[in-house]
This record gives sequence, structure tokens and C-alpha cells, in this order.
Amino acid sequence: MIAFTTRLVLRSMQWVAPFLVLLIWILLAFGNPGDSLSNAGSISPAFILWATWMTLIAGNVDDDPHRDLIAAALGSAARVHALRSASVAAMATLPAGAVSLLVALTGHQPDRSTGFVATVTFAVLMSAALVGISIGTLLHRPLLRHRGAATLLSIAGPVGVLLLPPTRTLLRSLDSGNPTPTAWALVICTIWATAATTTAARISANRSR
Repeated sequence: MIAFTTRLVLRSMQWVAPFLVLLIWILLAFGNPGDSLSNAGSISPAFILWATWMTLIAGNVDDDPHRDLIAAALGSAARVHALRSASVAAMATLPAGAVSLLVALTGHQPDRSTGFVATVTFAVLMSAALVGISIGTLLHRPLLRHRGAATLLSIAGPVGVLLLPPTRTLLRSLDSGNPTPTAWALVICTIWATAATTTAARISANRSR
């Protein structure tokens, strides 16, 4: 199902705009690279926004009859909803891995190894992607059918997350070169995304009855 959803999204070409936004953001961040962990922090908001939009695309990539057909094949609409969020998480690993390697190779962090910087950066970017998935999974069909409202909320949601005190604390820690909160951030974001996806999947199943 994850591979099938990925193919649907890629064939739809709707991924191009979010990818371009992500690419431009990354290029701007690398235009004047500083400390590696600071670079990771500056790129992470782009991954929140990208993952939110990609989750919306994955959730709305087909029409209701096709979605119902897939739900019948999988056994429930809840599984469709959950697996589409999982598909975006799987898709996020490739750009997160590539950017992590670039950050580790181009940034200034002489007191830490390239492998360590790449690992920390990957954890930061995947945490951001999971936050985006947790937002996007609550905004697409059958939970929210109004595309305009979903688009506005897909922007407001990431902005709201970035203004939260824990997020600001994490970004300040990265700016100061402290990677300690990163592991906790990944654990918390994984739990958050799982809870949001589970809730959305249950609501999806109820609305599909």
C-alpha cells in the first residue's frame, strides 16, 4: 500500500510544487552555511510544511469511489488513512537523508564527526516531517473536504507549531550547537504523529460507514 500510494502521488504530479518550495528553502539555507546543527534547524520548518502538503496530497490523490475500493481491499477506511500517512513518512526519508548528508559535509562543526552531524540532522528533519504528517492527516478527506480550508490550515498549522515554546527551545539549542534535545524530539514527534494518525483514521472509518 505504501508503494502504491507513492506511485499515485508521483503520477499525479501534485508533489512538484511542495518539492520546489522545499528545494528553494534548502538552497537559501545553503547559500550562506554556518554551523551544521544551526543549518539543520533552519531547514526543519521547510520539512514541516512539505510533509503537511504531501500528506494532504496523499490523502486527496484519488476520488471517493477509488478510495472506497482500496478500503474494501484493505478491510477498512482506517487502514487506508493510516497507510497514506505512513507513505509520506517513508517518502520523507529520502530528502531527509540527502539533506542530512549535505549539512554534514558543508557545515562548520569541527568538533563533531560527519556521521554524528548527519545522524542528528536526520533526526531533526524526520521529527519535522512527522509533525507535518500529524497536521496533514487531520486535514484531508474524509475529515475535511473543503480544499480551500485545508490549504489555509496547512499553512497555519506549521506556523503555529513553530511558535510553540518547545519548538523554539529546540531550535535555539540547535543554534547553540547542542544536539541533546534531538533524540527526545524524535521520540515525542513519533508519538504525536502516531496519535494524530490513529485519531484521524478512526474518524475516517466512522465517516465512511
